[in-house]
Amino acid sequence: MAQIIRRKNSPYWYARFRHRGKAYLISTETSNKAEARRFLETKLKEVSGSRTTEEAARAMLATMGIPCPAEDDAVTTLMRQLVLRAESERVASAFAEKIRNAETGAQSDPSARSALIDGRRRWARLIAGAQGTAVRLDNAWRAWEVAPRRRSASEDTVSTSYRPIWNRFEKWSTGRGLTHLHDVTPVDATEYMSHLQSENLSAKSIRNHRGFLVAVWNALKIQAGLSENVWAEIPSPEAPPSERRALDEDEIKRLFAAASDPEDHLAIALGLYAALRLGDVARLQWVSIRLDVGMIVLRPHKTEKYGREVKIPIHQALRALLVAQRAASPSAERVCPRLYRLYQSGRENAGRHVCGIFRQAGIRLVGDMTDRRQRAPSLGAFHALRHTFISYAARSGVPQAAVRAMVGHSNAATTRMYEHVDEATLRLAMDAIPLVSIAADARGNPGTST
Repeated sequence: MAQIIRRKNSPYWYARFRHRGKAYLISTETSNKAEARRFLETKLKEVSGSRTTEEAARAMLATMGIPCPAEDDAVTTLMRQLVLRAESERVASAFAEKIRNAETGAQSDPSARSALIDGRRRWARLIAGAQGTAVRLDNAWRAWEVAPRRRSASEDTVSTSYRPIWNRFEKWSTGRGLTHLHDVTPVDATEYMSHLQSENLSAKSIRNHRGFLVAVWNALKIQAGLSENVWAEIPSPEAPPSERRALDEDEIKRLFAAASDPEDHLAIALGLYAALRLGDVARLQWVSIRLDVGMIVLRPHKTEKYGREVKIPIHQALRALLVAQRAASPSAERVCPRLYRLYQSGRENAGRHVCGIFRQAGIRLVGDMTDRRQRAPSLGAFHALRHTFISYAARSGVPQAAVRAMVGHSNAATTRMYEHVDEATLRLAMDAIPLVSIAADARGNPGTST
């Protein structure tokens, strides 16, 4: 019969019982009678094999001296403790076996296959999160700035393009409760691209966002313990058909008439007669203007990192405007100081200023689209002058190699995109083809050239 008893010279109760002919006498290590009875009941279940897994796990944890609150799962707690005490190679081997078994079971079940892929990503994020190299989203910008694998770019590009892209993404991800780079899943990345579309960003802007985020993930792959680049598999939105065009002579006259300020007059002339981009006009310094040799020598901002220098002969119409501007501001560092200040306060401010002149001249801008997505108006405005320069040069018979050298294009294909041929030029080209009679004589022989 099972019972608890006292023994001489001991403060504790003892559990005494018999099972399968074997007698047991075990100290309960307590002087509390109720606790001693519970101990006896537990031992009876243990030796008879009727104890539950949960009870066995709690007993094991107690033996190991590990507390386990009543509301916790004792089996899970015990397994975690056993894994922590096991050799890492054995844990990895068991983990790999679990993946192999799941792989076998998912061969004919697409949903199970999807769950397996999600599970792998979840495990990878857990492992990455346990690393000391995990990178928090609020520290990622600084980590990217000092990363040896980071994309090289000018300070202006970093501050005016990359930083706003990251700020937008960090604000969105914080709102979703994401804290580390490895927390961002392919689903999160896809939803962020959809979010950008809902914000009415143009296809080009969305491509720029995706491209920079791909670069950040690549640059911080080692530091952040990233197992994959969640942005790499997301397709970029297709670019809308290009609507850029060259201006005709009447539009050019109206544009100069609308630019009442001498500096605006000069800025437009630099776009038309030197094919400079708006940013290059805004940043242009007088040290780049060589009036004595009739040349503008500079490194375009877009290709500055390649060290490519362009030399542009100064057109006589442009020269007169440059001379007048220099006489009006002999000590200025910038050729167009007011435009430069606008550009420094935000590229969009310089773009809006130029767009105002184009609209006053009655010239439709590329950004003026009927749908809800708009491209930056400055691209459709000032950049049209660059198209006009290249088109005029092509019509005048300027060798394409010379045009490429002046505008800084690295290949002929890019330059050809800027060549816009009007109907008058097409007719002149057709008239230049020698006239050949195609009428047959009475005997059926082809006619001769006239």
